[in-house]
Amino acid sequence: MAKAVYISPEYNPHSLTRDWGFFIEAQRPDIYAALSGSLATLRQTLVNATTGIAATGPASRVTADFFDATANTLYKEVGLDVLSLALLADVPGHRPLHLSHNSLIGHWRWLRLVWRTLSQTTPNPAQAQPLKMVRLSGAPHQARAGNRNNIAIANLRQMFQALQGGPDPINLEQVPHDKLYSFLANLTLFCPFIGCELLCQNGLIKAPWTKGSLE
Repeated sequence: MAKAVYISPEYNPHSLTRDWGFFIEAQRPDIYAALSGSLATLRQTLVNATTGIAATGPASRVTADFFDATANTLYKEVGLDVLSLALLADVPGHRPLHLSHNSLIGHWRWLRLVWRTLSQTTPNPAQAQPLKMVRLSGAPHQARAGNRNNIAIANLRQMFQALQGGPDPINLEQVPHDKLYSFLANLTLFCPFIGCELLCQNGLIKAPWTKGSLE
């Protein structure tokens, strides 16, 4: 796989990893520990982390187009956000999965669209609150609670389409805050780096020390 193929001035998963790495590692140490294992182990860990339901039995097989594909190599190449979507979005967690180059690019393109659409917000420190206080609601939350991450991510994409509201550029001032914040809170469960950055830009959480204060 060519190096830096996913880098973009508009959405750079590696920059987000740099900015939020210590924060996410402290919040989700189980996922970071799983990066040293296989793709199947990482996938099972992500399922456990997002649903809160401990998986039973051996991890379902995960194969990839890439000769040297491991959890850690793909994490370094595309970032956790893209890799998490690729491992969870296409089929239910209990079924075997094959990762393709096109799949990774497709998920990166969607996150790039999310970034392009929602990153031009102005932080409001007065609204900052712990991430756990942001409301998790809607269809993605219900599907996730039912151990159906692939359905939850499909519903998450539908939530984003509803936020866009049509072909015209989105006007964030006209988007109901509860819908925007619910989308971001659900997004953060699957894509922690871009999710935390957008929550921070909306004043819903405080940034780690590289961006301000880890309070």
